Amino acid sequence: MLLDPERAATSEALKLSADRIDEAVYGVLGRLAAWSCQPSTPNSQPSSPAVAPAITFSYSCRDTREFRETYASWLMLQAFRLQQGDGAASYQQMKAALGEPVSVVPREREGAATGSAWWLRSVAGSGGKGVEVVEASFPAVARGRMAQAHRESSHFTEFDGHVPAAGGALDPCAEGNAFSVTDLEGAAKCPYQFFLKRGLGLRPLEAAERDKDVWLDPLTRGSQLHDIYAALLRRCRDANRCPDVRMDGAWLEALAKDTLARLNREMPAATAEILERESRDLLADVELFLEGECEDSSSEPLGFEVSFGRPLGGNEEALARAEPVEINLGGGLIFRIAGRIDRIDRIGPSEFEVLDYKTGGFWRDDFKGTFNGGRRLQHALYGLAAVELLRPRYRKAKVTGAQYYFPSHKGRRERKRIPAPTPAQTAAVLGDLREVIVAGAFVHAHDEKDCKFCDYTAACGGGVHAQAEGKQGDATLKAYGRLAAHV
Repeated sequence: MLLDPERAATSEALKLSADRIDEAVYGVLGRLAAWSCQPSTPNSQPSSPAVAPAITFSYSCRDTREFRETYASWLMLQAFRLQQGDGAASYQQMKAALGEPVSVVPREREGAATGSAWWLRSVAGSGGKGVEVVEASFPAVARGRMAQAHRESSHFTEFDGHVPAAGGALDPCAEGNAFSVTDLEGAAKCPYQFFLKRGLGLRPLEAAERDKDVWLDPLTRGSQLHDIYAALLRRCRDANRCPDVRMDGAWLEALAKDTLARLNREMPAATAEILERESRDLLADVELFLEGECEDSSSEPLGFEVSFGRPLGGNEEALARAEPVEINLGGGLIFRIAGRIDRIDRIGPSEFEVLDYKTGGFWRDDFKGTFNGGRRLQHALYGLAAVELLRPRYRKAKVTGAQYYFPSHKGRRERKRIPAPTPAQTAAVLGDLREVIVAGAFVHAHDEKDCKFCDYTAACGGGVHAQAEGKQGDATLKAYGRLAAHV
């Protein structure tokens, strides 16, 4: 790929981008010249006086993809000038002379070839009367316009996500309901997405083709790193020792390479270069994790990938259980949650800490505060769940805090420590979240940034953030306002 200056410096024989335009113009003019030399009628004799045949010029005056007006070529303007005998005629004069553009909307409705064209011609320019006629003839159009009017109002309506009938079925405290922490955090982030996912059971379509420049997507890569981290720490726990580079380095590298080889057999990388690059990066992250564990021996890693509320496999932790964990916060707030705790560390005789690995990058602004309006619940709920899982072995077990640990090169081994919130603080947040769900107040997220990586944006339409912002004063959304205020 050579730029014009590079082409000019290489050889005069190489064409430039401007040459393509000149060639296109030359081609059009050449065709016009050839056409003008043809006889005007098939029966004209060679000796007949030369009469130039008629030529019709037209152009597309509307870009339907970008919804903007387009303009004719200067060639058409020149033809108009020749026709009018006015060498100074302007584009505006040509546009006025052409009149109304020819389209699927006929000039007169009697000339319509289809029913749609007849309706378009009939209601064009008729104002409110035309709208009334269309709505009376097409009830679905009338309902759609009514829905749009409700969305643009200051009231929170069924067309915005107010579904009281779904509140009881999705109540996180209802008997038989068990939610993951991710589900609850998602409900706080965007209740509307929570309703689409858990209420209606909608699932986004998978991408037709995966990115060929990426071998391991973030989810797959993170899952494999979690398994490798757990395997290392189980090895050290079973040997009753701390991780050691000399004792574990070669073993860990071999495990990571075996994992990469297996993944490449199951889902081959597009090229050898991609395989080499991503393998090198993953091995570097594994090595960095081992170094971090060797440097920090202040706690005793006790449980790894501890699942609850999920079927138990053959390689489960002793602390794991198949049943969901029931968390009683008082006042009727009893949550049944399911999930998997990445790691539980013992930091004292009866004191423990839960860790959650984050294999991506660390953004400090994303971890301000404790609850972030209910969007960050994992540290609190996993801490309470860990207490329930530990009690059969440690009667006085107490979780004093949690860590969000970023052990990779991208995360720079950052650790965000959050002290365990009081039961009253956790109950206040979850109480407001439950009230939002039970009321069926499935409002859209107010912050447009929340939709950046959402798989459900196609179901929302345009302007939903501004519309949701304009409905904050509705009484139905008071609980959501309180929830968002929990920092």
